[in-house]
Amino acid sequence: MTLTNVEKIVKNLKQSEDEIVINENSSQATYVRTVLIRKFPSTVSAGFLDTIDSLFEKGNIQVRTSLEFAPTKLKWNRSMKWKLKRLRNNLRNETETEMIRNEEVEALEALRGLKDAQFKKNAKLFDIWAYVKLSSTDESELNAATRTLVELLENLDAKVELFEKEQIQAFQQSLLINSKNKKGKEFLEKYYGLLAHDSAASILYPFIHGNIGDDQGVYIGNRAEDNQFTFLDICNPDDQDAKNMIVLGTTGSGKSFFMKVLAVGLMIAGVKVFVFDVDGEWKEICENVGGVYVDQSFQSGKYADPFRLLPWLEEVDKDCIQHNKERLQKSIETVHRTLELLTGGSVPDDEYNAIDRTIMQLHEDAGIEPNDTTTWDKFDGPKPTIHRFYEQLNIRAEHDEAAYRFKEKITRYFEGTQRKMFEQEDDQLLYEDAPMVVYHLGQSINQKDDRVAAVKMNLAFDQVWANIQHIKLLGEQYSAVICDEGQRLLFNETASDYVYTLATTIRKWNGQIILGTNTPEVLLKGGTKGGQGLWENTPIKVFFWMEESALTNITAHTNIPSEIVEFIDTQFKTNVFVLRYNQKYDFLKVHVPPEEEVLYHTRGLKKKAQTEFMEKAEEQRLQRAL
Repeated sequence: MTLTNVEKIVKNLKQSEDEIVINENSSQATYVRTVLIRKFPSTVSAGFLDTIDSLFEKGNIQVRTSLEFAPTKLKWNRSMKWKLKRLRNNLRNETETEMIRNEEVEALEALRGLKDAQFKKNAKLFDIWAYVKLSSTDESELNAATRTLVELLENLDAKVELFEKEQIQAFQQSLLINSKNKKGKEFLEKYYGLLAHDSAASILYPFIHGNIGDDQGVYIGNRAEDNQFTFLDICNPDDQDAKNMIVLGTTGSGKSFFMKVLAVGLMIAGVKVFVFDVDGEWKEICENVGGVYVDQSFQSGKYADPFRLLPWLEEVDKDCIQHNKERLQKSIETVHRTLELLTGGSVPDDEYNAIDRTIMQLHEDAGIEPNDTTTWDKFDGPKPTIHRFYEQLNIRAEHDEAAYRFKEKITRYFEGTQRKMFEQEDDQLLYEDAPMVVYHLGQSINQKDDRVAAVKMNLAFDQVWANIQHIKLLGEQYSAVICDEGQRLLFNETASDYVYTLATTIRKWNGQIILGTNTPEVLLKGGTKGGQGLWENTPIKVFFWMEESALTNITAHTNIPSEIVEFIDTQFKTNVFVLRYNQKYDFLKVHVPPEEEVLYHTRGLKKKAQTEFMEKAEEQRLQRAL
């Protein structure tokens, strides 16, 4: 059972003696009993919770374990110091009279742990609540299963709480839907958690069943229900379902933080990560992981020339052969797309023809023959560039009215206030050794700069495409393209069609696109055709909190259940998000170690700290996945 229908279920619960009944008046009545492990065995090995599951593999019993973790509120202070001294004294006296009480031994160990956590830099203590939910359509089987569970745990020197009069509250608490309210807090104070070191608590983490990814793939988040790690195998080139991802959320909802955590997880999994950074938020993380930060923002004046052809590839397969045949045409398409984006709309046919004739003139001057691939990279005349295009367009405009009209539309980018747009060509195309390459494309958010950002992103896409193809040719890595603030590309019909084409093609080059946006309208009915195509063909979607208007649009134009939309609406400033994958839903929240949060929030880490972080983060993630 997921949280999709939790609210409905909770409202219809009925307690019957020492269990609860769901759908009591139907033929499918289900009896549920929630048990809390109040004391663990003195030694807990990895797979301890699996032992409980294996007891009921046969029969009509369903088992669900869930864990709630919280940093302990206990502090090592003068009061605790006195308690420790008194316990030591009591145990010393009891040793002499042979009257040792186990409760005092356990309290002593807890106090020692609290003291150690205070004085050891990296030690942390947690309170743990471990719930076991047993359910069956047969009440007698449920009773028998409960007795078996209690007997197992007691034989292991563990203790349980059966909640004979508080089953509804216990059930709600096990779903973590009451943890923050008054009743939930009172419940946790009454049934206090077990105190444990983080190293001991981590043993329990990877062995809880029920997540979408079965602990395989890249870390996505922890389930809101039971804090369970969730992984998705999203970078497997042989898995047809492991495709692109859309991340939706308003500014400040946690969307960008999630995408940064995902980027680090992908890098640790050996994936080459490319990022389109519109607002300059990725510079610190890029530098801290040893990546390359390519500043092609308007302020920098740097740009990727749309006339540059993609590199010729060794013809090892049919995809490479086809790529080589299409290089010139792809360049022409990039030039047309760039010019359309600069004008902010569709180009009339006569102006389009003027553009086309100007491009043909440049190719002729350079000695490029469209049907002879050997002439494409060695020029007999001036090299075609965006600046030479504008010069030739100016000449044509003296006798061609259509050329003149189009020239007037783009003059400001070459001779006016926007001339910094194409000031310095970025010559470097391939980045073989960097684990992450970030293209900084703009910062402002007004409409004019949206147009500039779309042009910059469009040109950078071609650079990334060249890298992705090169990586596959070398047989080295899988690639992921992260496009933050994707609405900058999708607001334009031409650009959105291009993104959609890339998204549907990138798979065969061992790549994927992860697109984030705070404007779902560009993906839904009424938005651009390319945006709608991307939405319909992306199986993995992530929803953070959004404004009411955005949620209304999602409700009107998608088949997402109303319960899911209502849940999203309640997650303001919680950083909890909804994951949709293969028509399944889960509720998650990203939890990363403090040293990993430093990567996203702290500027200027030294190289040694960078190396230490990456080594430690990789070690921790491997431990989680084992």
